[in-house]
Amino acid sequence: MLESSSCHEQGSPSLKEVAHDMAPAGLDLYYPDGDAARFWQKVRTSDLYEADRREIQAEGQRVLGLPLPVLTYSLYADFARTGRRLGYERVYFERRRRLNTFAILTMLEPERDEYREALCDTLWLILEEYTWCLPAHLGEGDAGGEIDLFSAETGFALSELLCLTGDDLPPLIRSRIRDEVHRRCSRRIWPGVSLGVGRT
Repeated sequence: MLESSSCHEQGSPSLKEVAHDMAPAGLDLYYPDGDAARFWQKVRTSDLYEADRREIQAEGQRVLGLPLPVLTYSLYADFARTGRRLGYERVYFERRRRLNTFAILTMLEPERDEYREALCDTLWLILEEYTWCLPAHLGEGDAGGEIDLFSAETGFALSELLCLTGDDLPPLIRSRIRDEVHRRCSRRIWPGVSLGVGRT
């Protein structure tokens, strides 16, 4: 598990000090000159991206026709009971595959309301998960205070999506992303530090 630590070389800044001085991520980290509109216009029209466009559009159509994947208590408890990981993890990672697919499609084809709706539904599912950790990485107690590789990865993905989509997501979704990333990740690593999740 990832824990907040004071272990660092003498005289070097602590994680908390580094985090406090960090500037919020902006679009210039993702796009040349921070110009998202120009980048996505190129992706939509350039032959260089044709194969990628077809692949992600085909995946979007495939996933739109599937029911939302459900993470049940039985799946969660299966590892503790039997040592089997696959049932829970198959659903867990399918949700994140949907997240990535609809996030890209929402930016690629912003006029397609069905993609934005599917993205919001997928975000809502992930925000409602009992834990973003995998059961195999947890003990038998409450998972609320734990951070593993995949909970950190989920927190990063949601923060990145908030930065990339700006005001395109509903205010409630944006607010819940900030709250859940802070509750599940950042406040456990850097207590007392506001990281400005998703703000540009």
